Amino acid sequence: MKREVKNNQNFTKGITLIALVVTIVVLLILAGISINLIFGQDGIINAAKQAVIKKAQAEKEEEVRLAITALLLRNEYDESKVTVSAVVEEVKKNYPKQEAKDSISGMGTGDEEDKFPGIIQYDKPSSTIDGTIIVQVDENLNVTSKLDEPEPPIELPQSEYKKIGDTYYNTPELMKFNPENTYYITYDANGNNETVYGRLDKVEAPSNWYDYEKKIWANLVTVNGYDVTYWTWIPRYMYKIGEEEKTSQTVDIKFVDVNDQYQGKDAGTVNLEDYQLPESFIFGEGENKNISGYWMSKYEVQNTAKAETIRLETVNSSIYVTTNTPNGTYTIFLDGKKYKTGVELPYYIEDLTESRDYQICLVNETSRKMLGFETIRVRIEVNDSSKNIEVDTSKFNKANTYYVTYDENGENETIYGRMDKVEQPANWYNYDKKIWANLVTVNGNEVAYWTYIPRYEYITYPLLQYTDVRYIPSSKTEADTGYKIPESFTFGDGKDKNLKGYWISKYEIQNASLEQIKTEPKDSSIYVTTNNPKGTYTIFVDGVKNAEGVELPHYCEVELDREYEICLYSETNKRFVGSTKAIAKTNDTLDTVKNIQIDLTGFNPSCTYYVTYDENGENEKRGELIKVDANGTPTNAPTDWYDYAKKKWANIVTENEGQITYWTYIPRYEYITYPLQKYLNIRFIPSSQTTASEGYKIPESFTFGDGKDKNLKGYWITKYEIQNK
Repeated sequence: MKREVKNNQNFTKGITLIALVVTIVVLLILAGISINLIFGQDGIINAAKQAVIKKAQAEKEEEVRLAITALLLRNEYDESKVTVSAVVEEVKKNYPKQEAKDSISGMGTGDEEDKFPGIIQYDKPSSTIDGTIIVQVDENLNVTSKLDEPEPPIELPQSEYKKIGDTYYNTPELMKFNPENTYYITYDANGNNETVYGRLDKVEAPSNWYDYEKKIWANLVTVNGYDVTYWTWIPRYMYKIGEEEKTSQTVDIKFVDVNDQYQGKDAGTVNLEDYQLPESFIFGEGENKNISGYWMSKYEVQNTAKAETIRLETVNSSIYVTTNTPNGTYTIFLDGKKYKTGVELPYYIEDLTESRDYQICLVNETSRKMLGFETIRVRIEVNDSSKNIEVDTSKFNKANTYYVTYDENGENETIYGRMDKVEQPANWYNYDKKIWANLVTVNGNEVAYWTYIPRYEYITYPLLQYTDVRYIPSSKTEADTGYKIPESFTFGDGKDKNLKGYWISKYEIQNASLEQIKTEPKDSSIYVTTNNPKGTYTIFVDGVKNAEGVELPHYCEVELDREYEICLYSETNKRFVGSTKAIAKTNDTLDTVKNIQIDLTGFNPSCTYYVTYDENGENEKRGELIKVDANGTPTNAPTDWYDYAKKKWANIVTENEGQITYWTYIPRYEYITYPLQKYLNIRFIPSSQTTASEGYKIPESFTFGDGKDKNLKGYWITKYEIQNK
């Protein structure tokens, strides 16, 4: 029985041990499940962390909403008073400590820097979490938020004595460098072709960073603005000068750990007592006075006064990158990561996120120099402010002012019409498309072009050679941050008057010595030309387009006996020639035959004969002897003797004692000369008309006597010299 009991006791003990093992296994399984539930991706701790983040975001959203509401109530719901800066200042009232106030900022992301849409940004400590909270406010003042989470930091290793290849040495110590301004430098197997690989906090160490067995040493470069310093890692080593029989320049180096132990492949044959340790590996006091290695400055700190320096500007989600003296090709690093290699400057980095800072670091590949870095915030410039433009034409005389239009490319100038004759053209201006309102005033040969400058504020980007312009109403007297309003929009003694805009002369007033318009009447038309016609022209009659694409001279058909304004535009030279007044008159050259009075007084009827010609002035025929009345008027003239309307003039011939003389009758007339047309207009007049019509002249040959007070009906001139029979 006792034996049985003993066996039972042993059995009981065995069961207890197995149960214990099973229990432990079960507990481990349960522990694993519990750990996963607590620490896993969807675990309790992560869920709690997300809840904290969501709560913080909700709090910031509510802060911004309350700030907007307070501003609306304070300003009687005038949304124009709810600016980004005003909301930021309102939010800061919730934070008593200055450090927290300073961590809150804001920026407009639309067309105006201080207007919504925009963002309110909470950095630490105001964010209350690890990360930045961005509260977004749209143009309708709706509020949302997002978390601007930083990238997980790259762990930088401490120095470690280990075997790499066949060599033991202390790896580079990186813990003392600021990873946000330190870059890896690599070289090829020959120690040439320096390459900046990337920033310590953005990239893992490159695989070819160093290989001390192949004499490729670890290199870094630190960049603080334009202070650039190169560094080389010197692992802890001991050395021995070569023996006498060997070359005295020989130095044998053994890389050792901090305890001066050597584990190279020849460790069993090396006696370190023959080697010396440089004092540079020992500093300070105490147990930790031995160091695994140190970083040595490879070059002097770069002289910023003489160095090539970076120039950055930002507009429209892009960063414009150049330097003060661009030369060769460059590598661009964007926030510590290699962005582009082999680029020439200037260069645009496009499609970036607005309202955030970017660090631009440049390496000159040609000179193999790290230049430094600059930080800039990306902003959007949206110029849709043409709604503020009010073009004022009230000061122009509409009777001599013409609309000028251009196409979408700002080309193909067209004179649309005079302001008092046509409606404002639909395509007169579009400031969003850089098509400005233009006019031209024409006063005779004085021609001036005018361009309307609406009230605006501007910011200049000298590197881009670009100026961003925002058109503003006259009620806006303070420019947005970074912008300026030109003084030309204010006037008065105290500069207290604000203009909507003003007109400037696009060109100087046209010099009258240039091409000038010339006009003359011609029948029922006006003859138009210039002193130096060239190319094609557009002609306006009383402000309305009469003809275009015409060469000069050109006849404009108009009504008789009316004064017209003729305005001429050179399509070839793209300039107004000028304007002039002209009256259309009938050119009645020979339609006044009723005024012709043939006088044969003084001729001897016994030896004077009528002479006639055909319609072509040929086929001369001698007619009868003349017969005259008491007034010298012929009584037997042939029916076809003359027709001044057809240029058949009255002719006679006298024959006396063998001498023959031909005579032509010149009736009394007045005349006007048109030199442009090379034309003389003649009107026959009675002897009773002693004063010429306007613009006409009466030849002096029709007056005679001492006081030139006698007027002739006409006179005979000899057609040829006296002829002997």
